[in-house]
Amino acid sequence: MDFYLLLSVVMFVVGMPLAAETLKLKRNAPGCLIEGRMYAEGETFNIPGVFKCIRYTCENGAHRIASEGCEWNGTCVPVNGLFFDGCSVKQCSKRTRNYHDQYVVDVVLPRCRDYLGTCRGPQDHYSDEINGRVFDSCHCYVSGDFAETYCD
Repeated sequence: MDFYLLLSVVMFVVGMPLAAETLKLKRNAPGCLIEGRMYAEGETFNIPGVFKCIRYTCENGAHRIASEGCEWNGTCVPVNGLFFDGCSVKQCSKRTRNYHDQYVVDVVLPRCRDYLGTCRGPQDHYSDEINGRVFDSCHCYVSGDFAETYCD
């Protein structure tokens, strides 16, 4: 059964006035109807109530993911994008678990910061200040994605 014929039958049964011309225009209009809002063909947008770092593009009447990433301190970082958080280098990763995508931030290079503000790696020996006291024999201890300065 044709969509418009079925719609006309339903509208006749419930006593609604027929507006087939309007429906034809809306159905054939280029764009995407998402969550009650119409997006133009080629428009890039966020879906309200969905993670803000996923952007969609309307393409041939359907939406597809245009860009995706992780939110970090109010900023969207693209998937596989690297960034500094203090001295540590972090990366946005996309994982699929139980058919759901998860966007997580991983520490890929943990590092320590000394009292002068210099970033230090696990092989570095340096001076650092702890509770107002300067220690000359310090090193950056790294375990997994955790880094902390230890002094002798």
